[in-house]
Amino acid sequence: MVDRERVGSPQSPAGRLVLSRVRASAWLRFAGGMAVGGALGLGVFFSPLVLTPKDRLLPNVRIQGLEVGGCESKAVHTYLAECLTPAKLWLATPERTWTFPLAEVGGTVLLEEAVDNALALRNRGPLPDRAKRSWDTILHGCNLPVPVSWDRAKLRGQVRKVAWVTGKPVVNAALRRENGAFLVTPSRMGQQMDLEVTLERLTRDYRVDNRRLEAVYKPLLPRVQEADLRCDLSPLAEFTTRFPAHKQNRTTNLSLALSRLRGAVVLPGEVFSFNHEVGERTHKGGYRIADIFANHEIVPGIGGGVCQVSTTLYGAVRRAKLKVVERHRHSLPVPYVPLGQDATVAYPRRDLKFLNNTPNALYVEGWVVGSALTVQLWGNRGAPAAGNGRAEPG
Repeated sequence: MVDRERVGSPQSPAGRLVLSRVRASAWLRFAGGMAVGGALGLGVFFSPLVLTPKDRLLPNVRIQGLEVGGCESKAVHTYLAECLTPAKLWLATPERTWTFPLAEVGGTVLLEEAVDNALALRNRGPLPDRAKRSWDTILHGCNLPVPVSWDRAKLRGQVRKVAWVTGKPVVNAALRRENGAFLVTPSRMGQQMDLEVTLERLTRDYRVDNRRLEAVYKPLLPRVQEADLRCDLSPLAEFTTRFPAHKQNRTTNLSLALSRLRGAVVLPGEVFSFNHEVGERTHKGGYRIADIFANHEIVPGIGGGVCQVSTTLYGAVRRAKLKVVERHRHSLPVPYVPLGQDATVAYPRRDLKFLNNTPNALYVEGWVVGSALTVQLWGNRGAPAAGNGRAEPG
């Protein structure tokens, strides 16, 4: 039997004191348990930082797919150097794959940085962040890349060489006359490496264990396609001038310029440029010294006689009622056309330009017979050819 008089009832002062002491003891025991549990939890949470030396990688770490977890940093550096070098770059193009030593294209494998990044998982940042990263690595693993630095100028130079070799020029459809009939030569698409996009892909996506990267190409669309030229052509206009055939240098220049002009095709809405079609008149291009006009005087100069070709073309353009965009007169009268009907050219300052304001392509023809030079324009003022309604390439 409990001596209630000694202990007292729970409602008595003595009973309440005993109950309060019992409750305080229970709370102390609970708080002590929580403190011990918390200390154990913190100890477990921070244990990777305590148990792993600073110069040793965490468990379950891989670098470029190679298992290096738990190893010392120096040993990891040696291991990576043996496994990942000499590094190379494989650049894939449509025809073949080009292989370069990485140093040749300006690439440097940063092994020390790769090891430092692996050590930083537990050594860099606030303690809670380091502990959390450590546990994530231990439980789920971590695969770090090996960084590569690039000498952009060196890389650009090597890739540009590949671009030059692998590019394919676009071929426009062309007209030619054989036995009085027009034949259409088919067009062909070209290709050109997009140098900037390819360089960006190489520097962004290169990995020492995934080295084959595709170069990026863009198509080159022909300016003139077969459909643009499939229409019935007939002579629109022609013009003839005469020249002194005994002047050999002048005749050579005249014939050479005419050969560059012959066969030119001008699409509807397109502006024809004599200088662009014939090109610069130079010694290397076969032109000779003959008389030219300069500062209201007749003096020897390269390409003398070419202006008679441009003047003859101008006469045909006027007769075909095409819109003249640019034309210049000589500083002195010329003997082969009436005054004011000439068209001088001087590369690149003075040009003869005209607009094809017909619905179909124009074809430029020309020939020399004896001392007569003739330029003829062929076209069709009827319904446009099927290809003329197509969208132009962007």
